[in-house]
Amino acid sequence: MWFVKHWDLIKTLTINDLKIKYQHTYLGLVWSLLSPLLLLLVLYFIFYNIRHMEANFAQYLLIGILTWRFFTSATTSSLSVIRQNASLLSNIVLPSEIFVLTKNLSALISFTLEFVILIPLVALITGTISPYVILFPLIHILFLLVTFGISLILASFYPYFRDLAEIWPVIIQLGFFLCPIIYPVTMIPETVRGIYLLNPITQVMLMYRDLVLNSVLPSSVSLCYVLLFGIGICIIGHYLFKKLEPRFVEVI
Repeated sequence: MWFVKHWDLIKTLTINDLKIKYQHTYLGLVWSLLSPLLLLLVLYFIFYNIRHMEANFAQYLLIGILTWRFFTSATTSSLSVIRQNASLLSNIVLPSEIFVLTKNLSALISFTLEFVILIPLVALITGTISPYVILFPLIHILFLLVTFGISLILASFYPYFRDLAEIWPVIIQLGFFLCPIIYPVTMIPETVRGIYLLNPITQVMLMYRDLVLNSVLPSSVSLCYVLLFGIGICIIGHYLFKKLEPRFVEVI
């Protein structure tokens, strides 16, 4: 597989991407932690009336915010990655997917660090923490599959359709409210809840919350669904990427 063959390069590019992300800031990674905390505080007080529906509303919100931040960061940074690396692609023979995977891995590392620091912090305040948090890496891998597949699709279309840079942020904003970040799934009418739960990101959020808040293992159905969706979207993304890749440098 190409990602095994070029793993050393992928690792180097991922580390460099993380360094570049924080090199011009005084607080570095701290900004990555402050941003979700500030959003948590704002949403906590704005949606104060929903708080009674979740026993650990602060943790509930934080998990949703961090999950959506990873998806947003990985897909948005992947959008223009081909244009950013056009000079390398025209001079060096490399699988172009490497640059998309690098952006996803960089976002995943930031996401993991946020979880490692912020979840225990909130747990310290609330006085509870689940032992099942050690299973997070499994959910991370499943989530990475979904995000990487979508990132490949976006990266493959962007050189041909630059308006995606304006359209995707709108979709991201809409998705924030279509996912159960603020409200519980029980607020969704039963008549459409089955369709609502087809969203793999919703399933991922529910699995994270099961592990942290409820000390419950995700169901095998949910795990298999996200896994199959992730594999399927990666196959579709890879096919589209390879189909459109020959003209990347030309159209850029």
